[in-house]
Amino acid sequence: DGYLAVIDNILRGNSSYIRYVYEALDNYIEHNRGTLSESTIYGYSKDANRMTSIHKIRIRKLTSADIQKMINELSEKGLAPKTLRNTYGTLSASLSFAGLRHDFIVHFPAKAKKVTVSPENEQVAQLYAAASDKMKICIALAGCHSMRRGEIAALKYKDLEGNKLSIHADIVWGIDNKWHYKETPKTDDSNRTVFLPPMLLDLIGSGAPEEFILGINPNTIGENFRRLKEKVGIDIRFHDLRHYFASVAVVLGIPELYTE
Repeated sequence: DGYLAVIDNILRGNSSYIRYVYEALDNYIEHNRGTLSESTIYGYSKDANRMTSIHKIRIRKLTSADIQKMINELSEKGLAPKTLRNTYGTLSASLSFAGLRHDFIVHFPAKAKKVTVSPENEQVAQLYAAASDKMKICIALAGCHSMRRGEIAALKYKDLEGNKLSIHADIVWGIDNKWHYKETPKTDDSNRTVFLPPMLLDLIGSGAPEEFILGINPNTIGENFRRLKEKVGIDIRFHDLRHYFASVAVVLGIPELYTE
């Protein structure tokens, strides 16, 4: 009965009924579910699930020490400083949404220095030579146009007009534990147009307008790349191809490409 009462009050928007941290988190997520994207809500839900150690603490008895202990425990489990900050951000927003004024003092681990890895020419050439046609497309699009796995997986044949490829969508993981095709707003900076050379157009081929060019999800791209690099004996990430952006065209024998 208590649980059903909590849910009923959450759906009615009665934040005064919220007593525990888990109720505040659920309330915040539910009220944003119809407004924010599925991937954002999924992120909030992951944040909430990390905070089990403070779920059953009354929000008005929650202290900086409680939160710091949770942050320390999550840090010891290997969570990155950015993830810890995002998790605390979801907690802070949930408490504020529930009407609780707070001024917690919390410290986070120092951010690790980012190390940018740009693959060597020979490494990219070896990977490309050993890749399947689908992975050749992925390697070229990541290396020549700095495309992310989600953007590559979202490409449809309708996005290709002649040699002009329009990048305006993403494949994202939803709160229902399924992949979803998501159009990005026209004003989004990630929307762009790229021009492809004949060799890539031959690999891509043709298909129905709504047919996906690759027909695989971002995780499959990552897994296929992992197997490819192990086969070739090269230790780089798929993301590192984006750092190779400026010079990969020379290695692949692709004429100069333009992005607008």
